[in-house]
This record gives sequence, C-alpha cells and structure tokens, in this order.
Amino acid sequence: MEQILIFATILAPIITVFFQLVKKVFNIQERWTPLVSLVLGIGIGAIATLFTDMEIVYRL
Repeated sequence: MEQILIFATILAPIITVFFQLVKKVFNIQERWTPLVSLVLGIGIGAIATLFTDMEIVYRL
C-alpha cells in the first residue's frame, strides 16, 4: 500500500503538468477538460506501470 501511495504522489504533479501542456497546445474547450484529464491520467498511469513491479489493476 505504501508503494502505491508513493507512486501516486510522484505521478500527481507529472499528470498536472502534462494536462496544462495539453490545454495550452490544443486549446481544449472547458466542458471537455474533465474527460481529457481523466484519459490523460489513466494513460500516464498505465505507462507508469512499466516502471514498477505492481500489476496494472493496482495502478489504475
């Protein structure tokens, strides 16, 4: 459990930075931002699974 919390703490600012970058580059309408944020977070979480020994079910 501790490993999951540490990894989530590391990923949270990374996901925030990528989301802000996507908002600036693609000029997303405000009503789509929650969906884009969710998809981006799940995508980065899935990719980050490669760097841990946790299963993808625990990461997502």
